[in-house]
Amino acid sequence: MPSVRILPLSAVPEWHAEVADILCATWPDYYGPGGDGDAAAHVTARAEDQDLPVGFAAITQSALGTATLGAQSFGSRPADRGPWLIGLAVMPAARHRGIGTALVAAVEDYARSTGARDIFATTRTATGLLKRRGWAVIRDVADDEAQLWQVCAKRL
Repeated sequence: MPSVRILPLSAVPEWHAEVADILCATWPDYYGPGGDGDAAAHVTARAEDQDLPVGFAAITQSALGTATLGAQSFGSRPADRGPWLIGLAVMPAARHRGIGTALVAAVEDYARSTGARDIFATTRTATGLLKRRGWAVIRDVADDEAQLWQVCAKRL
């Protein structure tokens, strides 16, 4: 596989449609037909060079994944005073190749550069990846369908 570059969404407008497709493929119930989400609008918002959210894309000859630093997420509480890793998604064919890890590292680095002392995430599928990067599960939270998610945190 060619070298993967992790770039801010603001730097790669030509990849926004592919990144929106990744969001749709990862969360079809939310971003797909009949869902409440608008993937293109979320990518556009994550590409603005002002405040949060700030999105990133993993790029080779195509977009392979995305992650965003946001102000809050599902599972957040007022005591969680850090920004949140949200929207971490890697195309299934590109998984287990370090792309998710590289995206998380980019979001952590960006959060650190803003002066954040902690970072949080809510996940059902990336707990192992986050733990390998020094994150800890701080609580479980159930969604509207009673599925358990883990809220994770990391000191930056």
